Amino acid sequence: MFSSAIVSAFFGYLSMGCWIVATLPQVVENWSRKSADGLAPAFIAIWALGDVLNLAASVWQHVLRSMILLAAYYVAQDFVLVYQMVLYHPSRARTSPKSDPEPRNSQPDPERQALLTQSNNSLLATSTTTVEKDSGTSVPLWALGLFVLSFGVAGTLLDDSKDGEPDLTWVVSAQVMGWGSALLYLSARIPQIFKNRETRCEGLAPGMFILSVFANSTYVVSILAKSMEPEYVLLNLSWLAGGGGVIFFDFIVLAQFLAYKSRR
Repeated sequence: MFSSAIVSAFFGYLSMGCWIVATLPQVVENWSRKSADGLAPAFIAIWALGDVLNLAASVWQHVLRSMILLAAYYVAQDFVLVYQMVLYHPSRARTSPKSDPEPRNSQPDPERQALLTQSNNSLLATSTTTVEKDSGTSVPLWALGLFVLSFGVAGTLLDDSKDGEPDLTWVVSAQVMGWGSALLYLSARIPQIFKNRETRCEGLAPGMFILSVFANSTYVVSILAKSMEPEYVLLNLSWLAGGGGVIFFDFIVLAQFLAYKSRR
């Protein structure tokens, strides 16, 4: 059948495919709402710091090639979300020029006032309808799933190296950063979970967390499929803890989506 190296490469590329599109639902959500207020700033900040440490640790520890490529892509995704949070921050909206105020002594014309009121009500209804249409994830998950599967198959077929034998050299500095990254990943979701209690998950795309579950699950499988030797597992334990532990918190966020959706 298939060697452990091929299985590891396949799940590694599946994970990479998931992460390539994982933040896309949230990016589209932010763009459609012209707001990133559904995201907790602490969540993105801790997540980004964890990604930077993960990239440095992956390079120094000489882990699987797919793990290093994933770590680099994580950092690129973080920049996109941070850019949107800065771009759509409320303080930028306040910098728009204000219109000249009406003279104090001017009295509003009753007919004009009635037309303005009717126009405002019409605009409000249109705006509400638009927000309701745009508030969901507009990226179909089946299309993302098809892309991920295709990416996994194509990546495995084109990768002729299959990473060879795992490097079991213990790099202390890389291990320290790896565990630091794992702790940051595990704690990053906590601010978002608390924010969801206030916002009822408004402005948050469930697709990002669904893809995160699949990405981290295949990531863990790609590591364990390479080898189950105790020395190898111990060497990669921080990456296993960071990837596997986050799944638990992602399920909490998805449970919040279901709970708040049922109350609407």
